[in-house]
Amino acid sequence: MTADICVHRVAVADDAPVGLNEVPVGIPVPAVFVCMLAYACGEPVAARTCLLG
Repeated sequence: MTADICVHRVAVADDAPVGLNEVPVGIPVPAVFVCMLAYACGEPVAARTCLLG
């Protein structure tokens, strides 16, 4: 989760998936993380990420 809201991100050039590991396992995403993700990436991205991982 923290990597999604950082100012600087380091990633590979390939199509590596980025998402929340908690969602497929069934761990609920805390509301504060949803708010931070919405602020950093926008509401549509936050909603999709929190629902689909």
